[in-house]
Amino acid sequence: MARTEGAATATERGQPLAGPALLATAAVALGIGAPVVLGVLDRVVRVTTGVELRPTLLIGNLTAIPAHTDFSSLSLTYLAVCLVAMLAVPLAILRLGRPRGRSRTVPVWDGGMVAFRPRMQYTATTYANPVRVTFAGLYRPDVHVERASDDPAGRSGPVHYRTRVLPLFERYLYGPIIRVVGGFGRLVRPIQSGDVNLYLLYVLAAVLVALFVASR
Repeated sequence: MARTEGAATATERGQPLAGPALLATAAVALGIGAPVVLGVLDRVVRVTTGVELRPTLLIGNLTAIPAHTDFSSLSLTYLAVCLVAMLAVPLAILRLGRPRGRSRTVPVWDGGMVAFRPRMQYTATTYANPVRVTFAGLYRPDVHVERASDDPAGRSGPVHYRTRVLPLFERYLYGPIIRVVGGFGRLVRPIQSGDVNLYLLYVLAAVLVALFVASR
């Protein structure tokens, strides 16, 4: 259930999937069919050069040798078949464990409230608030509440709730590191000025130092 009308009518923009999907399909096909590809390459090399690569590349028809014959062997084809077969296990469990009765659509349980509205749903702040309360001593949240009336329940007007969490790690951990790195970058900036003549001077100085060290 959308909380606002704009959220209910929002749609995601389409992404170009044909190119990435084609590349992913080709990669999977190349991995699963690696023994077939290696067999074809073996025939091409044998006809062209007379060298037979099959004993060093394949064991049988569907098992490849990734390193050398005395080390290991791997069959992505058998592995893919095994994974597809394993997918049938949860599907069978789901099929056998499904209730035989007909499903029904009933109203959402609203805790006994008269009417359930979208604004009663849990939000990201609602989920994160228990963690923030638990670690309040560490994060030091600043909570500010403004009420339109003196009614604690806020029944006589809107209640504005604002909270701010102290950026502890950003201020005391990441901030000093960023300042040190930024200061170091400013110190070495003149070295990387973008001047080609200066870079050639560096190369010449490095060559002279290398010749001096080699002559000793």
